[in-house]
Order: sequence, then structure tokens, then C-alpha cells
Amino acid sequence: MVSGGETPREQRLRADSTKRALKTGFMNLPKPKNSFELLVPKDEEEEQTSDPMFEEDAAERDEGLERMREEEEQRILATRLKPVQLGLPRPARVDVVQLLHDLNIGATMTSSPMCAS
Repeated sequence: MVSGGETPREQRLRADSTKRALKTGFMNLPKPKNSFELLVPKDEEEEQTSDPMFEEDAAERDEGLERMREEEEQRILATRLKPVQLGLPRPARVDVVQLLHDLNIGATMTSSPMCAS
């Protein structure tokens, strides 16, 4: 809080004392401990490919590619509708007009007895 009667010298002295108080506060803080270790997870693939003399077997490569393809198919299948996931048969041909007509007839038949009740 600056009062109206402070001189520039008093303001400077107050600012200097605030700086000194901050510096002593920082000096009283504990010293930082920079003793830490970085743990890097070991990847099996990285270990195998890091050897310059290592050559991947074709059967292992094909097995890995097949596994990746199956995982991708599983991810795609998970996004599909439940009947498709279960492998249920699809109708060969659907007459949409007839289906809507049957649904409308069924809706009027079910609503008529309710209205009469």
C-alpha cells in the first residue's frame, strides 16, 4: 500500500526490503534433489531389431501380419451391428413399400382396440 506522503527514496527502500525478504525466503527453501532415474520399458521388438545380424523368419513375419489383420478385423466387427457380429443371416430381398404398408396396418389394428377400451 503506497501512502500519498511517501517519498521516492522511501518507496525504493521499501521495495529493496521486500526483495531482500523474498531472497532470504528463497534461501531458506531446501535444496532441490536431482537424483532420479529414467526407466525405459524394454520392447521385445526393439531388442530383436537392434541386433544388426538378426533377420526375421518369414513364418514369424507372416504370423505377425496375420495376427495384426485379425485384430483389425475384430476392431471393425466391434463397430458393426449386433446381428452382423453374431453372423445372423441377412434377408435376400426386402420390399420396403410392402414392409411399411404392413407396419402401418399393424399399427392401426393395435391402436383401434386400445381406443375402443
